[in-house]
Amino acid sequence: MKDLSDIFKECKRIVFEDNYTFAKKWKSEATNRVLIGIIPNYFPREIIHAANGLAVGIIGKGLKYPTAKERKESASSSCSMLEGLFEVVQNKKYKDFDGFILPSQCHTLTSNKEIKKINKKGKFIKYINFPQYFQTIIGDVLNHYLVLDVLKEIKKINHIDVTAQALSNSIQLFKDNLKLTEKISSLREKNNISQNDLYYTVLAGLLIPIEEHNEILRNIIELLDDTEVVDDKLFKVYAGAYC
Repeated sequence: MKDLSDIFKECKRIVFEDNYTFAKKWKSEATNRVLIGIIPNYFPREIIHAANGLAVGIIGKGLKYPTAKERKESASSSCSMLEGLFEVVQNKKYKDFDGFILPSQCHTLTSNKEIKKINKKGKFIKYINFPQYFQTIIGDVLNHYLVLDVLKEIKKINHIDVTAQALSNSIQLFKDNLKLTEKISSLREKNNISQNDLYYTVLAGLLIPIEEHNEILRNIIELLDDTEVVDDKLFKVYAGAYC
C-alpha cells in the first residue's frame, strides 16, 4: 500500500490533470458507459451512477487553488465553476462527454459556437433553474421532471433503464463516501493532515468513479491513528444562497 504522502500526491495529480483523462479512461472500458459533465452540487450524482454513468465535476482553476495566494495564479473569473466550463469548451475537452447538466446561469452560453457543436453531435445539455427560495412542493416537482428528462437522454445513448435496486446501490456508495470523508476529517488534526491535502482528496472524488474514490479514502483511514479526539473549538457557519 502507498504511504499517505503518495496518496495525497495522487489525489492532487487527479485534480490538476487537465483533460479528464481518468474519467475518459473509465468510459473507454465499456461500450454502455456515459460521461456527464456537471457543475458540482447542482445535480445528484447517484442518479447518473445508477444509469451506468459518471458525473464529472467541471471545476475551474479558481476551485483548484484553495488559498487566496494560490488563487492569484489562476485566471480571474466571477465564477470559478463557469471558468471550468469555459476551459472545457474552448479547449475542446468535451469530445468524450455525452452530456452536461448546468445551472440556469450558464444558459447564456448557448450562443457559443462550441456549445452548439455539442448539440449537433447528438450530445445533450440540460439547464437547472433553481429559484433562490421556493416552496418545497414546487421544487420537488421541478426536480422530478428534470431527473426523468436526464435519464431519458442517457437511455438514448446507452439503452439502460435505471432500476430501484441500481439506484439503491448507488445511493449507498455515496453515503459510504460521505462517512469515509467525515472520518478522515475528524482525524485530520491528530494526524497532521494539512487542509490542502484534505481539500484535494475530497475534490478528486468529483473526477473519478465513486468506487475508486472510496477505495482511496479507505486506504487513507488504514494509515491513520484513529483514536478519536474531542474537538471543543467553536466554528461559525454561514448559510444562504448565492447562485
